[in-house]
Amino acid sequence: MALGPVKPDPSKQSRSLAARLKAAREECAPRLAQVSDKLNAGFVEVEQALGALRLGVQASVTIETDDAPDPDYEVLLSFRKYEGAWRLLIEWSHVALTERDSRTPLIKASRELRLRAVGLLPDLVEKLIERSRSEIERVEQGVDMLADLAQQLSEAKS
Repeated sequence: MALGPVKPDPSKQSRSLAARLKAAREECAPRLAQVSDKLNAGFVEVEQALGALRLGVQASVTIETDDAPDPDYEVLLSFRKYEGAWRLLIEWSHVALTERDSRTPLIKASRELRLRAVGLLPDLVEKLIERSRSEIERVEQGVDMLADLAQQLSEAKS
């Protein structure tokens, strides 16, 4: 005689689940909070180090995520001036628009976005370097144009 699958006793299953949840709360919750605090402290350290470099340029890299409100939005990891200080930010932007729809300091973003950002920081730093070099060229061109204009104005006076 074949027996069908044994159905678990719901009262035993719920106690087992409750016990597992209690153990997870006691073991995992404090550890997760502790490592999340360390993650944020690392971001603050990187943010301060980037700000101390005084590159004076902003840059962004795209974060691949499902957190965007719809497919026409992109999520960016950025380093830019925000509320008077240079900050690492998560920005949401509609692809067709030039303005950012939303900005959140990285340390206040979801843990998932923060973890994705860790791997993108080297790319962001490279973009900042590229932008800094490009900005030097633009400013030098402006200086040259102004010098030429000043020379021409000076010649026109004589």
